[in-house]
Amino acid sequence: MYEWLENELAEIRTKTFHVVDGPHSPEVANTLRGIGNLLPPTYRIFLSQFGGARLYRQLDYYLLGVLGSPWEGKDPTGAPLACIGHYDDARAYVRLPLDGEERPVLEWSGTGPREVSSNFERWIEKRAVDCKKRYKKTQWAQIAKGPAPFTAEEERVVDARRKFEWKLVGRTDRGELKFEVYNGSGMVLPFLSIGIRSRDRQFNGGVYLPVSTVAPGETTVINRECYRKQVDPDQLEAFALPDPEPEERDRYWEFRALRE
Repeated sequence: MYEWLENELAEIRTKTFHVVDGPHSPEVANTLRGIGNLLPPTYRIFLSQFGGARLYRQLDYYLLGVLGSPWEGKDPTGAPLACIGHYDDARAYVRLPLDGEERPVLEWSGTGPREVSSNFERWIEKRAVDCKKRYKKTQWAQIAKGPAPFTAEEERVVDARRKFEWKLVGRTDRGELKFEVYNGSGMVLPFLSIGIRSRDRQFNGGVYLPVSTVAPGETTVINRECYRKQVDPDQLEAFALPDPEPEERDRYWEFRALRE
């Protein structure tokens, strides 16, 4: 089962295009050990093969996702649901209680839940096909081939960003976040990419700090507006992003000066 995904994982050399956690991740292992026998069989088999999954990346977003552990919700009538993943901006649910039998998959975006497939296997296969339709043949070929490795200059940028230090030190009266940034590298970068999320983890994003005026060895405070219209600034926190991969050149603004 799910040979199509096994084939895509083997074919695609862009590492972050498909991300699977694996069946031995703590979350999935706990799920299978605890309620595994109650899950719809095709969902349980998917978790036992791949674990949770984030598939078909576009910029910083995955079009299709499977949760490694379902969480509970309710439909407009108050009937209980279990969220098992998402397609684009619609969350995917099955109705509770779980009893080890297949259940139809519902998707819920802005108009309420609607049944889109008779079981999990048909849902994810259908949505995978829908995702692939968004890519031209040339785009898919490039994704399968994978990106060119970093140049020597790009490697210097990656090394430099590792040597920047920063911390969130407060908020301005206008609701901007205040960052103290130290440049411990030997070069000047145009921007420094960091992650921004809400404390309840319901919102996740990023921001690019303009650090072109922070010379090697210097420390500067930078004010930056971050999603003020979406989230109360007091509920936001900052976190370090991992080193960029070659396929993420366009997402990390540290490389901006090299592209211009």
